[in-house]
Amino acid sequence: MWIKKLRLLNIRSFEDETLPLSRRVNILVGPNNSGKSTVLLPLLSLQDQLPSMALTDVRIHQQEVRAEIYFEDVDRIYFEGKYKRIFLERNPRNEGQLVLSAQESSKGQTELVGRIQNREPNNFIYPFISKRKVAELKEQVTSSIVQSVLKNFENLNAKIDRLSNPELPANEFYMRACKDIFGFNITAAHTDGGKRAVYTVDDMQNIPLLAMGEGVMNILGLVKDLAMAKDKLFLIEEPENDVHPRALKILLGFIAEKSENNQFIITTHSNIVLKQLGALPEAKIFHFEFSLKDRLPTSTIREIEPTCDARKDILDELGYEFSDLDLWDAWLVLEESSAEKIIREYLIPWFAPKLVNRLRTYSARSLSQVSQKFDALNNLLVFLHLEPMYKKGAWVVVDGGEEEKKVIDKLKDVYTKSGWSEDRFLQLSQHDFEQYYPDQFREDVNAILPMQGGQEKQALKKSLLEKVEAWIASNDEDAKDAFEKSAADVIKILRQIETEVVR
Repeated sequence: MWIKKLRLLNIRSFEDETLPLSRRVNILVGPNNSGKSTVLLPLLSLQDQLPSMALTDVRIHQQEVRAEIYFEDVDRIYFEGKYKRIFLERNPRNEGQLVLSAQESSKGQTELVGRIQNREPNNFIYPFISKRKVAELKEQVTSSIVQSVLKNFENLNAKIDRLSNPELPANEFYMRACKDIFGFNITAAHTDGGKRAVYTVDDMQNIPLLAMGEGVMNILGLVKDLAMAKDKLFLIEEPENDVHPRALKILLGFIAEKSENNQFIITTHSNIVLKQLGALPEAKIFHFEFSLKDRLPTSTIREIEPTCDARKDILDELGYEFSDLDLWDAWLVLEESSAEKIIREYLIPWFAPKLVNRLRTYSARSLSQVSQKFDALNNLLVFLHLEPMYKKGAWVVVDGGEEEKKVIDKLKDVYTKSGWSEDRFLQLSQHDFEQYYPDQFREDVNAILPMQGGQEKQALKKSLLEKVEAWIASNDEDAKDAFEKSAADVIKILRQIETEVVR
């Protein structure tokens, strides 16, 4: 079951607005107090133990009030499968109440309906709303506590205890999420009062969840429900709160995975959330605007058109910098900053001059970041509907080596499935870019490269780069001739890129 459409009539700042929702992901963006959370309120009212609308939510000076919720693929466990439309409106028998009612398509009579259970598996909604965190977590573990779906994290210990069972199908998803996001597993340990979520240090010691940062609890509070969910509705307010951007990106990847068979409505102020989830197939973006109408706060909702300019404007509002985006015909992602600087400042102007001001070079700064940086670029291009043109205009080049080959092979495996060509993911013959420096720097290179990685080695590599640049500045023509021989491998790739970009 999923919600196809929601109409809001005289609810808080809304006069009469309708949202045609996506089956998968819906993203609500806009200024504070523009009505994003209000959209969630009538939906939360469908399920027991969640916040519910009241008469105080009726728009000032109005008597008629209604939320109309339109369903598709109605499941029999909800409302006996009879209704495709539920109303939240004034009780015709008691004007002091707001109640849920519905009308069967085969009958004309409207009847009251009860709220959906807040117990798994008969719940419909998983809430992740503001004020969700608590100072203490219950340690009791009973079937009633484990299956309850609450508006906060009160029963988080019991939920983690359930997911710690390796025989539970949801265990695989949960453990994978813990490993990818935190780098360690969070399971349950016995206490005098029951169980609590912990990171196990050894046989006798552990670190409790409450001793970790708030972001860990925030992420677990969502992951525990993602692991169990199928054919449910997630109502999520600002998933970016208290979460590091890198962890947020990984968490959003799990949301994307679960959107295959769950519906999501998400409010956000984060361009990361917007880019990553907005790039998903069928994702819809709604922009909320606020004004005063006859001195009353009034909100309107606009679905963002699937065009580059419309989506750029929304990212601009959320603080994404687009100053460079329109200047580049192609992109080249490189492994290290020294390689990026030599290629950008010298090799391109010397040997592939038609790429100047057309090819944007970008350093991932380390091998471990190459996949993430290219993924971020791809998400942006998909979000802006520019991916088709950049499938022929973006390259990844890493150093030689077995670990580097694994990264390139993984990129090929992931992206060729969506239409990228394998020749967009390349590997140099040398393991370190410094090996492409001219012969007069060979002694320095041979002294530095065998060193163990660390700050000292990085400082020496930086110093060597500065030495090379000083030499280039005083011997430009000689330097060009020397690099043409020493960096022939790199120059060949740049000239091939030039041929493809400049047709």
